[in-house]
Amino acid sequence: MTIDWQPLWLTLRLAALTTVLLLAIGTEPKAAKLKAVAKAPLVSAKQKAASPPQQRAKTVTASELILCGIPRHMLQSWLGSGVLLRTEGRGVYRTTRHTAGGARASDNLSA
Repeated sequence: MTIDWQPLWLTLRLAALTTVLLLAIGTEPKAAKLKAVAKAPLVSAKQKAASPPQQRAKTVTASELILCGIPRHMLQSWLGSGVLLRTEGRGVYRTTRHTAGGARASDNLSA
């Protein structure tokens, strides 16, 4: 009984080619990011201390709003009208000056 090695070699060649392609695709954006970081201006500790602290935008999660009694359809309405703004995180929204204005949950959002 003889063993047919052709399927094994074909699989290994395909795996090697796929690995090389994925490495080439995956390392290109990282190299561009490293170049951008290298070109960024350096800021000394004195400059950081002298600059005013940056205020981060307040965020609220969808689960927090739902626990406050806000229905899900209201979240969509607030997103559409600009009361809440989307962020990169799923279910995390940035508040605006309208959020704490006259909204039903303004007491809960400002805490």
